[in-house]
Amino acid sequence: MMRGGGHLLYASGSGWQAVELPYVGDQLAMDIILPKDLAAFGATLDSKAWDAIVKALAEHPVDLSLPRFSTETKTDLASTLSAMGMPDAFTGKADFTGITTEEPIQISAVIHQPTSTLTRTARRPRRPRPWRWRQARRPRPARR
Repeated sequence: MMRGGGHLLYASGSGWQAVELPYVGDQLAMDIILPKDLAAFGATLDSKAWDAIVKALAEHPVDLSLPRFSTETKTDLASTLSAMGMPDAFTGKADFTGITTEEPIQISAVIHQPTSTLTRTARRPRRPRPWRWRQARRPRPARR
């Protein structure tokens, strides 16, 4: 169980509560929404509802307890990258002569597979992936 408190970004609405947990360094954050009825909330959650929740977040004193959890997702980004302007990279039209001229090559898949884990006390991303959270430590002295 993760327990903590302090001044965090928090909001509540009809049937939900939300809190934003900053990562060490305040460069990234994790938004957690706790609905009273998951099925009903999920049926109404879209980008507009998400934006409204995020805009409602304001600093409040918060006493927070969260269970340990881990999530993982796997997404093939080939169709996204094709739509963004590089469709030839995934076909026989691909031109990777800057890499090799021995045989024609193409990209078969681009897989993004992040893992998120919440442990006891704090969230902290590891470099560069997967994401893991653990207790923040004091910075080490610079090596010479």
